[in-house]
Amino acid sequence: MDEVLDALDVDHAPIVAASFGAWMAMQYCLARPQRVARLAMLAPAGIVGLFRIKWLLTNTVKTQISPNTTKAQWMLDSIVMERTRSQLRIDPWRPVAEQFIFGTPNFRRSLREPLPGMRCNIAPLAASGIPVLALIPRNETGHDGPKMARRYRQRLPHAQVELVDDSNHLVFIDQTDLVTDRLQTFLGVA
Repeated sequence: MDEVLDALDVDHAPIVAASFGAWMAMQYCLARPQRVARLAMLAPAGIVGLFRIKWLLTNTVKTQISPNTTKAQWMLDSIVMERTRSQLRIDPWRPVAEQFIFGTPNFRRSLREPLPGMRCNIAPLAASGIPVLALIPRNETGHDGPKMARRYRQRLPHAQVELVDDSNHLVFIDQTDLVTDRLQTFLGVA
């Protein structure tokens, strides 16, 4: 991130991230708070709690044992509301979905890389003064959405935390208009 911001000649910038990317963005905020103007997290994963055990086991069995594109498609379909699933197959989301479907079976994580988990110390983020927006899907497949929203409100008392109805992990697909509105307001863009 430092290299990207330096190359763009940007001292500090807002960051918008989703899922595991929100965990990575939060880590960057903790390491370089002076570079972050604001942090918006969409369906953040692994910051204030772990995945539901049942979903984690089902996902592991269905997608990690002999991974292939059919299993990756199942996983992707499982993290979006049924009514918006068709959006994964048309633009603008189709290329993103295809990248996920074809990339997931070949992804190999290093065991030395840090992983998200429920032991993240986000107190420094709360104390940093960085404005934070967290959009938490109510119908999250992998997490208990209401419980996550409560935890974020407790641990980041100055953050804007919203529990988004009728949305799953891909909240930006399930509730595109709402997410766009909240981000525009939070980032101060029209």
